[in-house]
Amino acid sequence: MEYAPLVQPLVMVVDDNAISCEFAETCLRRNDFAVIIANGCVEAIELLGQYKPEVILLDVMLDDGCGYAMCATIRAGGLEGELAHLVDVPILFVSDQIEESDRLKGFEAGADDYIAKPFNPLELIYRIQAILRRSIGKCHAVIKEGPLLVDPRRRQILVRGQVVDVTPKEFELLRLLVSTTGRVFSRGELLERVWGYAAQNDTRTVDIHIGRLRQKLTAYDESCGEMINTVWGEGYQFVPLNENVNAVHDMALSA
Repeated sequence: MEYAPLVQPLVMVVDDNAISCEFAETCLRRNDFAVIIANGCVEAIELLGQYKPEVILLDVMLDDGCGYAMCATIRAGGLEGELAHLVDVPILFVSDQIEESDRLKGFEAGADDYIAKPFNPLELIYRIQAILRRSIGKCHAVIKEGPLLVDPRRRQILVRGQVVDVTPKEFELLRLLVSTTGRVFSRGELLERVWGYAAQNDTRTVDIHIGRLRQKLTAYDESCGEMINTVWGEGYQFVPLNENVNAVHDMALSA
């Protein structure tokens, strides 16, 4: 298995104040983040159709809309599902609205964190890094196995250089499996790790998502679908190309 070099995580700054944008951009670029600026809700939504940021820094009071409403729209996948691939993107409110009620509105809308202006630049960086650890937190490197490439930063799966259209849950499933090669996950574990809850009578959900994920990978290269291995009576594991399935399974059980 190969680990490709890390790319700069992309941060979108949504703010209609030019000075605030410049300050945030300088702070982020000095700490090895790529930055894209949107001066309002409309521009941000347009740019989100072209880019997939790892984090969105969002002001509350914008000339052409409300940050809370925009956050809720992203969490809903857009008005017509056009932002479905971004429903899990971390959102950090950066605002001069500092009352407790303002922060609560932000979290209610779906924010991951809230920081008040003016802020300490290091605090902003630490908060973004903490968000990335929680949201990606597992494996930050791009993982390549044969024709398959999983890019946690961009939340993309590629087979032979072509982007595979997967749902957020399908992406999380593969990312978890491929970053823990050989480990066997029960359906209950996958439910808890990917969906956030444990329900022994709902494990069919995992089977359906695994089946769809295999189909999508196989459409580009049959070997990629075969790397998601079913361990009968136990669950699923990721098996690299040209490895003996039983050997990988034995290795996982002895770990």
